[in-house]
Formats: sequence, structure tokens, C-alpha cells
Amino acid sequence: MYVNNVLEVEVKSAVEAYELFNMGQKRKRMGHTVLNSESSRSHSIFNIRLVQIVQQLQNSEGNLVIPECNVLKISQLSLVDLAGSERCSRTKNTGLRLKEASNINNSLMTLRTCMEILRDNQLNNANRLVPYRDSRLTLLFKNYFEGEGCVHMMVCINPAGEDYEENQHVMKFAEISRTVKVNKGESRYTPYRKKVISKTAVHTPLSSKVPIVAPLVFTPQIPSVKLDLENFESCDAVVTRLLKILKARKDNMFAFDREVTTREQNFRKQLIEINHSVISKHEIRNMKMILKQAKHRSQNYETKVLNLATDNENLALKADELQNVIRNLKCTIDEKDLKINRNLLEKEDQAEVRLSKRRNIIKKSMNI
Repeated sequence: MYVNNVLEVEVKSAVEAYELFNMGQKRKRMGHTVLNSESSRSHSIFNIRLVQIVQQLQNSEGNLVIPECNVLKISQLSLVDLAGSERCSRTKNTGLRLKEASNINNSLMTLRTCMEILRDNQLNNANRLVPYRDSRLTLLFKNYFEGEGCVHMMVCINPAGEDYEENQHVMKFAEISRTVKVNKGESRYTPYRKKVISKTAVHTPLSSKVPIVAPLVFTPQIPSVKLDLENFESCDAVVTRLLKILKARKDNMFAFDREVTTREQNFRKQLIEINHSVISKHEIRNMKMILKQAKHRSQNYETKVLNLATDNENLALKADELQNVIRNLKCTIDEKDLKINRNLLEKEDQAEVRLSKRRNIIKKSMNI
């Protein structure tokens, strides 16, 4: 877990601790809402960590003694001021205030969920996973909830009648938190025990691929010697025999060194071969994965191409249909134009006929 811009400062007195506390209070984010003129827009956490190194201890007689190693003791006190839960329908928050309220409500909901699961595990002897990682707040104090320390919670409520429903939820949460008890978990580390090999144990045979290497024995072995200082002859014989053995070991030392060098080189070669084989297998696995991904991409592209081709064919068919519609419309327009022209011609002919009739009538009247 990572919290941005967090600093841990060493202090020497309570005055310096109060100064840091006041600095943190100045950085605390406050904002104005419909329900509260000074509403907390973030959780505030003030950690006090005490580190003590014990350099002197008392023995059974009560005297001060220096321990074999320094004893380090660490304790921590965390003061947490949680921002209150909000209902956006009542606070009328928008923009950044709405985002802050959402983060606050999510962290408080995660805290309540953790408490409920801890209580359920306690009552039903269950082993449900507690979702500490869903929020930085719960993950930061995970050890406290798991029995490494003690947690005290104070709940603040508003006595106004409009807040009855919210106060009811808060009091239920307080009741659950009050009844939660978590026992400190036992260490999972098992003590080291020396492995005892039974005489009747059946050893697993080595694989045929693994070469069997004989152990190196530096011969001749040096025998145990007991010198009788009163008998110089026997001492002389023993020393002479030891000198011969040491000389023989010295002569064999060069051959022994060559054998060790040869085996070392062979061992290095085997390591290099194993490393190359492992790398090649890893590369082959990676290439297979890349090839699989490429095949999957090519299949996706082929599917997209087929879909586009189908869409193109559909669009071509639609274009042909539209062209036919356009042709039909043009034919109907031409037919209507012909009809209109015919009607105009007929009207002109009728008008001329009428005019000729009127002329004839006028001529007849003038002749009369």
C-alpha cells in the first residue's frame, strides 16, 4: 500500500509531537455543505510510534548485565478522525465535493463490511476472507483488527430528528463493532528440527539423466597417533610413518587439484547447458504465446474483414435498390411532365378554339 506525500518524522519530546499534530490539522481538508459549514472532506490519521532499544537487562541476581543482542521494542498509537458518511441527496454536493463524498462513503462501507465479516467469523466459527484491501483505511490498520493491538471507537451522531435513519445505521455499526473480539493468530512458523534418517529408509533411485559422480577422497588418511614419550624408538617409527603419509598426501594433492578443477569445469558446463535449455524453453513458450496471440489477432482481423465485406455487399445491394428507386422516380417524373405538357397543349388548343369562336361571333355581329 502506498499513500502519497506521507512523512515519518522523529521527535524528541511531546512538544514536537504536538507541533506535527497541528501541522496535520492545518492540512486537513474542510468544506462547506448544505448540512455542515465545516465538513471534513478526508480522514485524518496521526500515528505515534515509540521505539525502544533495551541495552541493559537484569540477571537472576538482580544485577545489570549487557545482553547478547540489543532487544528492540516497537509500539504504536494511531489517532484516527474519520469523516462522516453523507447522503448526496441531502448535502446537494456536486463536482469535487461529490467525488470526495463518494470516496469517504466507500471507505466507511469497507470498514463496516470488515467488521461484519469479523463478527460473523466469531459467531459462526467461520473463516471468511476479510476484504481489508478494498480500502487504504482498512489495509493500513489490518494488524489492529487481526489481534496485534487494541481498537477503541467513538461514534458521533446528530440528535436532530431528520437524521434518525442515518443514526440508526450508525448505532447498528457501533453495536457490531463493540461485540467484535479477535484472538491473536498463532505464528505459522514451525520450529527447526534436525532431520533424522531412518536406517530402514528406502532411497529414491536417481534418474538416468543425472550423472553419478564419485565422492572425492583425499588419500591416504592420517591415522590417529599416540606417542609414548618414554620409548623413543616407537616415537621415531610413528613420526617416520607420519612423514611418509604426509609426503604421499602432498604428492596426491596436485592430482586432487586437477580432479577438482575438472569436475568444476564439468559442473559449470552442465549448469550452462541447463541454463540454455531453460532459456530456450522459456523463449519457446514466449514465442508460442506470441504466435497464439498473433493467430488470435489474425482471426479477429479476418472476422472483421468478413464483417466489413458483408457490410459492403449489403451497402452495394442497398445502393442498387436506391438506384432502381431513383430510376423509377425519374420515370414517374417524366411521365408526369408529359402529362403536364399534354394538358398545357390541350388547354392552349382549347383557348385558341375559344378565341376563334369569339372572333367569328364578333365578325358576324359587325356584319349585321
